[in-house]
Amino acid sequence: MRKIATMSAGAVLAAVLTHGMITGSQNLSYRAPFLSYAGVFQHAVYGMNNAWSTVHGWPSLRDCEASERSAGNRLGAVEISPVCRQARIWEFARFYHLLLHLICPLAGFLLFVLLFPQRMGARAVRPLAIAVLYTSLYLAIPPVKWLEVACSAAIALLMMWSVGPELHLIPRTRRNSTGRTPLEPSAAH
Repeated sequence: MRKIATMSAGAVLAAVLTHGMITGSQNLSYRAPFLSYAGVFQHAVYGMNNAWSTVHGWPSLRDCEASERSAGNRLGAVEISPVCRQARIWEFARFYHLLLHLICPLAGFLLFVLLFPQRMGARAVRPLAIAVLYTSLYLAIPPVKWLEVACSAAIALLMMWSVGPELHLIPRTRRNSTGRTPLEPSAAH
């Protein structure tokens, strides 16, 4: 029963992370409060964009937003400032989408491993292979938010199932040295 509960918790974490990361990246022109559901994930998107832009040496989304404000334009206006043109937002969006499909199921699997520790050995490669395969095939999934959330949860469950020997819904009884279960009557009676 504990294994089913931890698998469920991992699948829910993967689904919530996927939904939050998609929701947080959809409307960046609106600043959500930091301690709200959308705000936490929106700040995560900004943080990832800052790191990605710093590594590549390009302006980030926040630099773009500041240049738009100083020019007196709103984000999404017809005229795009030169800083926003250099921000390469579409390249970041492709990277972010790949990262989202890799990290969210892995986070659900990590929660499962932390709550239900078990020896995996060489079987630890299976979930990583599943996550990488899912990330490389993400183009086959139409960009529908709830479909992506469901796929992320399903992939997390598949990763959890791949490391366990099998999922026992009904507990097995142990046999003693005579080959009988403790509840079976002995032949001597």
